[in-house]
Amino acid sequence: MSDAQHAPVFIHSMFRTGSTWLFDRFRRSPEGYWCYQEPYHELLIELKDQPDAVLDIHEQIANELRHIVLQRPYFYEIHAIREHVADSFSKCISFDSFFDVQGCPALVDYTSRLIAHAPSRPVLQCCRSFGRIGHLQAQFGGTHVHLWRNPRDQWWSYQVNDYFDVTGLAILNADHPPPLILHLREAIGFTPLRRGTFGEEYEQLLQVPLNSEQRYLLFYTLWFYSLLQNREHGCCDLNIDQISCSRAYRRQAEMRLAELGVHGVDLSTCAVPQTVFDASEIKQFESIESKARHLFEEAGYGASVIATALQAQIDCAPRNHDARPEATRAAYAARQAVARYMNHLAVQRKQHRGSADALQHAMRALEANQACEVEARTHLLSERVQRAEEEQRALRLERDNHALRARIDEVEQARSHLLAQFATLQVQHAEEEQRALRLERDNLVLRARIDEVEQARSHLLAQFATLQVQHAEEEQRALRLERDNLVLRARIDEVEQTRSHLLAQFATLQAQRAEEDQRVLRLERDNLVLRARIDEIEQARSRLQALFAATESRLAELLASRSWRLTAPLRWVRFQIKLLRIYGVTARLRSLTKKAARTLLGRMFRWSESRPRWRRMGATSARLVGIDARLRALHQHWWLPSAAALSAPGPLADGADHTDPAAAPAACVEQVDAVLSPRARQIKFWLDAARRDHLGGT
Repeated sequence: MSDAQHAPVFIHSMFRTGSTWLFDRFRRSPEGYWCYQEPYHELLIELKDQPDAVLDIHEQIANELRHIVLQRPYFYEIHAIREHVADSFSKCISFDSFFDVQGCPALVDYTSRLIAHAPSRPVLQCCRSFGRIGHLQAQFGGTHVHLWRNPRDQWWSYQVNDYFDVTGLAILNADHPPPLILHLREAIGFTPLRRGTFGEEYEQLLQVPLNSEQRYLLFYTLWFYSLLQNREHGCCDLNIDQISCSRAYRRQAEMRLAELGVHGVDLSTCAVPQTVFDASEIKQFESIESKARHLFEEAGYGASVIATALQAQIDCAPRNHDARPEATRAAYAARQAVARYMNHLAVQRKQHRGSADALQHAMRALEANQACEVEARTHLLSERVQRAEEEQRALRLERDNHALRARIDEVEQARSHLLAQFATLQVQHAEEEQRALRLERDNLVLRARIDEVEQARSHLLAQFATLQVQHAEEEQRALRLERDNLVLRARIDEVEQTRSHLLAQFATLQAQRAEEDQRVLRLERDNLVLRARIDEIEQARSRLQALFAATESRLAELLASRSWRLTAPLRWVRFQIKLLRIYGVTARLRSLTKKAARTLLGRMFRWSESRPRWRRMGATSARLVGIDARLRALHQHWWLPSAAALSAPGPLADGADHTDPAAAPAACVEQVDAVLSPRARQIKFWLDAARRDHLGGT
């Protein structure tokens, strides 16, 4: 597949613009696109731990969101390559890096894997990308399409549930937003927050109190920002309202996609609902939209840029007429009721938030009071513990005093006992001195004996060292023998394996030889059959050659007959009259002149080629006169082709074998056909038909 055929297609849109319908159009295309539905969806974080959970939402939300019936689940293609992309998806991909991708390297890695592992041309339908179109274009190239809808119908479609308004707040909560988003935060009183998971952030964002006017201001600012971003980066514009109601616009859209290399996308089934708004609603919408555009002016956007985008909004706005006034009034009343409910819900959430803040303040005060009370109780307990420890220390000192007195008495008694023992020890000491003298004498005798034993030990050690050396040599010899034994065993195993392999090969060769013998027998039988067939063909060829020779002789007799030669002028006159009727007198005169000139020149060239001397003289004269180039051109143009045609062996010159006896008659027949007149060719055709009938009968 070429790079152009595998270049990704990015569809940038907001929610509720018909993006699921366009995704289904690409998925059903005969071009076989590999389509990713909302590849930056926050639920794809479950791919790693619960990959099958991303397929369950297909049936859960399809009816609630009024989506078309899809052939496969929303995230079927992403689930199919989950082993390649599950580890690369991160929370920051969905909303945190909406305006600044530098803080989320996982975005580039994840998108690269989606494109690289797509089995066919990838299509990425994104509802969370319009803040980073420039980065995606620079990083991945490809074709970028902007799908958009008129903001008023789109915003009312947002109210199918709370999720879509919360996603607007999630975009507002992104890291490092542009100045416009900072102005919008200030306008609706939004304070950024951060939680560990998107589910926790969603619960907090759901409690942000926004009335209907603030909700539409938030939506329209993001809608206008998306329009400016897509136009700034040259995306292909597709307005779902115009595709739905204008066949001409639909054809132009298909042509624009084809020019960008996107083929096979059928847009004919588009049917998006469009609302007829009351004049008071339109006035309210215009007032909020004016406030939003004022935020763009404060953020530094030029007046011409804002005016161009506003004109695009006006040009593509639906042109509805009030065909059912009663239904329109009822719908207007319902929308007003929904708006009042939004405002009431905002008030309740604001009150709830105030109550929650007061409750948190009371909880913090209670915690502070509890901390002070605990500290006081701790100090009181510490004092009580210190007094108890001092009392215990005094009791221990009194007990230790009694114990010391008892110990002194015991020491006095022990001293008296030790004095008695000392006297006894003095007597024993005298006895021990006498015993020591005896031991000294015995020690001298033992030392002499020890010297003798040491000499004997040295001799034994020398003998032992010799034995150790011999033992080490024997061990090395045994190790060498064991290694040789292992090598021999390995060699024997290799020989056994080789023998088994050779026996298997021998058995295989025997089987192949048996098969070859059978094949030779079959070939010999086929050879006998073919030889018999060749004999039959040779016999039929001999008959055909005889019949062809008879036909040739009859044709030669016909051409040599007197009637044929006598009627030749009549045939020529008749043929010329026929040519005059077809081509006219002027064309025939020109043809006869060329033929006469060619005949004359041919005879002249033939005469000169048979006389080289005269040919050289003529060539020299022509060069002197200056007509040698013209004569050479006439020679190459008229004489050489005709001479080649006369000398060539006919159709056999195009690759047939001139030595083939079966091909030579056919060549002769074609040469004869080339010189026969139409009447002669007709007679020859009758003769050939009669010959074929004769062969068929025999």
